[in-house]
Amino acid sequence: MKLLKHIALGLFLAVSSVGISSVALAEDEGRISYNPADAIDLVVTKINEAEEAIKAGGDNMDIANIIKEAKDFSKEINANDNVDVRRQRANSNLTKARSLAKKGKLEESAALLEEAKEKFAGLKAHL
Repeated sequence: MKLLKHIALGLFLAVSSVGISSVALAEDEGRISYNPADAIDLVVTKINEAEEAIKAGGDNMDIANIIKEAKDFSKEINANDNVDVRRQRANSNLTKARSLAKKGKLEESAALLEEAKEKFAGLKAHL
């Protein structure tokens, strides 16, 4: 009886681990995943778009939304821990630039965007 309990427990653990690992490795069909270098390019493109909108005298909320899109794309940059730490530091500039853009302080926001662009472009060296 004791042997039967050990066998049943072993089978239960084997079956449950197979079931859990297949769920963990499942990929979402509707989600687009980007190569880290491509994601960096997308972020820099969005930052350039925000800078052009500032120069053209765009609406504060439109500029803030473009910066939000750049920040969302930055979440796709997942190469290693070193890159992630640097990405978070660059992301803080985007957060500050977005809040300044919402307040209408576009010159200060543009300076932070330029700094963020340099930091994001520098991430490629650490991939």
